Amino acid sequence: MLLENLLCRYETLNMRERVLVGITVCAVTWFGWQVLVFDGMNTEISGLQAQIDNITENISTEISEQKSLEKARHQLDFGRLQGERVALLANNEKLRVRLDSAMGQFIEPGRMPSVLKKLLGSHDRLKLIHLVSLPAISVGEGEGEKGGLDSDKNRSLYRHAVRLELEGEYFDFLGYINDLEASGWHFIWRELQYSVIDHPIARATLTLETLSDDRNWVGV
Repeated sequence: MLLENLLCRYETLNMRERVLVGITVCAVTWFGWQVLVFDGMNTEISGLQAQIDNITENISTEISEQKSLEKARHQLDFGRLQGERVALLANNEKLRVRLDSAMGQFIEPGRMPSVLKKLLGSHDRLKLIHLVSLPAISVGEGEGEKGGLDSDKNRSLYRHAVRLELEGEYFDFLGYINDLEASGWHFIWRELQYSVIDHPIARATLTLETLSDDRNWVGV
């Protein structure tokens, strides 16, 4: 009914009025289409933009947290390393004190030959075949290893040895060894060889060591 009334009224309009009505109808239709389509698209675009902004903000937050964690980790590592360094320095100082105390107990390398000869004077039944000094060896280095004194210039502790060969009877050797141990001088016993030549005469080879922080040998 409403549509028929509108059509009747439209028929009564002249040409100019009909054109204006047509233009108005087209404009209203276009505006409605704009509202339905473009506004919906704008709403969707706005929603996507909000999601992009949210994702960007989350990424920025993650990057900031990662930088904070990395900084904290470096600070923790530095603190731990500093603590370990302090502990190592303290331990090295304790070892140095112990080493100095131990070094003071050993006979000086230059005095060792004269002490051995002097003690031998109380055992006239023993015959000295020969007394010879051996090359000094850095502590931690084997006797047969190459390099000798100059193999590691950073080392500061050396083994100085004397080889003593005696001839006599068993109990004379035993008395001499007991006097060495009771002399108050500290030696390191590296080697002891004993062989019978013509019973009761035997030959004994003693190799004794001492420690020093001087690599230069002063002795026989």
